[in-house]
Amino acid sequence: MVPNFSKWPCPKPFWLKQVSVLGLAFPVLAEMSDAARVRKRFAGDSTILADLLQPIVEPLGRSWVSYSEAQTTAKVTVNKELIGRAHSILAIVHSQTPNMAVTRSTWTSTVKLLLDANKHKPGWALKEADEPAYLNVMTCRLCNLCRAVAQGEQKSPSNPWVQALPWRSGSSAPVASPESNQPA
Repeated sequence: MVPNFSKWPCPKPFWLKQVSVLGLAFPVLAEMSDAARVRKRFAGDSTILADLLQPIVEPLGRSWVSYSEAQTTAKVTVNKELIGRAHSILAIVHSQTPNMAVTRSTWTSTVKLLLDANKHKPGWALKEADEPAYLNVMTCRLCNLCRAVAQGEQKSPSNPWVQALPWRSGSSAPVASPESNQPA
């Protein structure tokens, strides 16, 4: 009988890995490096993302991205159509952080900068009282969109929608237009 090693108490900086000896797999404790424990995230600040996104989002108006507004990324399902509409936005995010990991606070700051830069333009008007809700909704949409794409790349890289991503297909991202990014 093979013991269940996954239930062994294990200190935090260690993890179980399998080592093969004579064709048999044996679990052993291995020390986890700091790099393995920390997921790399976008290291820049929100002004970088805002400057890169500005030419794309300005003509789209304040609802420049559509995706799930769930508060946690765990509740998000993949929506291939909305991911396809956001290719130009995703290409910019991917150019800055290939694993699509941007913190919630960075997204909130980025959306705030974009709103402030465009609030006097047509399609961007927003009451001051509605601003916190708008920032929350757009932040959720961006976090969920990036998470869905990152998970899709990791778990099912052969899916057609993953292969169609701008950095995988080898083509440059299509320029977004107001018609192509509006909610269905």
